[in-house]
Amino acid sequence: MKFRHLTLDDREAIARIVSASGYEGEDYVFSCMFLLSEVEEHYVMTLYDHLAIVKFKFENCTQYLPICRPEDACQVISLIREDCQESGHPLMITYIEERLAQAIEKAYPQQFTIRPMGRYDDYIYAIKDMAEMYGTSNRFKRQWVNRFEKTYSDYRLDSVTTENLHLCSTVLDRWIEMKKQHARFLDDLDLNLCRKAIEQFSTLQLSGKLLMVGNEPVSFMIYDYIRPNMVVGLFEKTDYTFLGAARMLEHSCAIEWAKEGVEWFNYGDDNFSEALKQTKKNLHPSRMIVKFEVVE
Repeated sequence: MKFRHLTLDDREAIARIVSASGYEGEDYVFSCMFLLSEVEEHYVMTLYDHLAIVKFKFENCTQYLPICRPEDACQVISLIREDCQESGHPLMITYIEERLAQAIEKAYPQQFTIRPMGRYDDYIYAIKDMAEMYGTSNRFKRQWVNRFEKTYSDYRLDSVTTENLHLCSTVLDRWIEMKKQHARFLDDLDLNLCRKAIEQFSTLQLSGKLLMVGNEPVSFMIYDYIRPNMVVGLFEKTDYTFLGAARMLEHSCAIEWAKEGVEWFNYGDDNFSEALKQTKKNLHPSRMIVKFEVVE
């Protein structure tokens, strides 16, 4: 197989293949894949008419992410095995969703070790719940949103445009400084991807919302659509000196998304952070997208 870096011309083909597969994970969003290909030298792909295979290195291990329908599992395994033999490394498929994992197990019974990856599952929230915040399960969100509204009555939600895009960088810089002040872990890859997303916001046709208090930017979210009724949150950064800003941003975005007919919000995984994991659990996801790995 011939692997190469993604280009913007691949958008339509990737979107078509992902749509046919029915996948919902953030790993399958074209903009996410493109950004990784831009910042990671070893993030490459091969593209066929009805499927694609991403190849990348993580912790010095070569891994594959196939994008295909479950019925194409045998072809995908054959192609990956061929590349593994040529390259001289073991077969390791990661981040796949349950339907493909089941198809591989059915086609190759007991030939692979197939298991949930655990820490990479995506959190999925119902837009209606985020917008309305009814019930005891939403008490945590409701308290922070009410607190923010009472404290900052002059807040507003703006769409991110080329004119105010620089304000996202302003919030990002403040967020980084707060992390450093509290000696908290900074993920260099996440930062590089976020900066690249801001830089290529228009080129990638991304969308975004910016929470303002007066003339002060306090929180932003950059997102994309994996399908018309599901938004994927790619990056969210907040100046936490404005208490409740992150919850206010999510709530305000959900109100706008509901008007568009969006039903689901994929907030991604917890990026190895126990604090982020706890926060996302406290937001009470409607369901999780479990990611699997396949090892030969």
